Amino acid sequence: MTMRFSDNYPRWVVILPVLIVLTTLALAADSSLWRRMVANPDGAAVTGRLDFSSDSVIACAAQAAQRGSDLLCHDGVMACVIVLTTSLVGVLGVTNHSWNCFLRGPWCRPPFMQVRDLGCLQFDINNLMNFSDARTACPPPATLWYPKSNEQAATIADYLTNERYAAPAGGVCGPSVPLPDGYPGPCRPKGTATCCNATGVCGGTIADCTCPTCINYENVARAFWTGFQKKAGVWTYDDNRTVMDTRGVAPWGPNDPTNKYDCAAIYIYPLFNYNYQYMVVHCTVSTYASICRWPEML
Repeated sequence: MTMRFSDNYPRWVVILPVLIVLTTLALAADSSLWRRMVANPDGAAVTGRLDFSSDSVIACAAQAAQRGSDLLCHDGVMACVIVLTTSLVGVLGVTNHSWNCFLRGPWCRPPFMQVRDLGCLQFDINNLMNFSDARTACPPPATLWYPKSNEQAATIADYLTNERYAAPAGGVCGPSVPLPDGYPGPCRPKGTATCCNATGVCGGTIADCTCPTCINYENVARAFWTGFQKKAGVWTYDDNRTVMDTRGVAPWGPNDPTNKYDCAAIYIYPLFNYNYQYMVVHCTVSTYASICRWPEML
């Protein structure tokens, strides 16, 4: 008869050692949190890594924290690699099954920030660009954000409308009230005070909206690019999902997706009974904001 370990011991006894290891790793090294992450330390230059022998991931994590490293990898036997380089391009997100790698929190590195249910995002709202430029503007390995479902598209629209562009306290805007990622505090993009004027107050007069440093958030925040365009006549997301190509059907809304243009932006429509729709636009002429997604949160 084959006897399992759990046949002789309560379930909590079986689970406890695993919890101890995970908790110890989380608390090791100055209480920094470590998260399992796909990475390949072999992509780091010899001068940008430290190799040593240890059968303990905990010891590896302690050494990594002591040296200010954010990424460690262990082969499950005796090899530990601490990545010392500040740039993790070519390392993070690259699969190598020989290594178990851990990234130290916070996992969203500035200017990327964690947004609920959407991952690590970088907002480039005030730097308007066309679709072709937005495609190459995200710092590698980040890519232009796209919704993984219609629900995610509604989530980003809800976040922008009701959180990022919520009505500011006292109507104050600009650099004196920055957002968590450092962008100047915006004005509500709907209503009568959509412009951040020269004195850092939201207003709606011509002077409020037309000065050299004024920002009209009704224009800036109404739309943004997404990884979604027409390929071989079919509207396709970057993950190869497609959407119905029919006018008047959500998420298209009233716009005709059959015209000659093959790029689309998400338009925010908080006053309608849906939060967003797609607008078909010219790839190299129209200018909108962009949002980048860091691949570690895909």
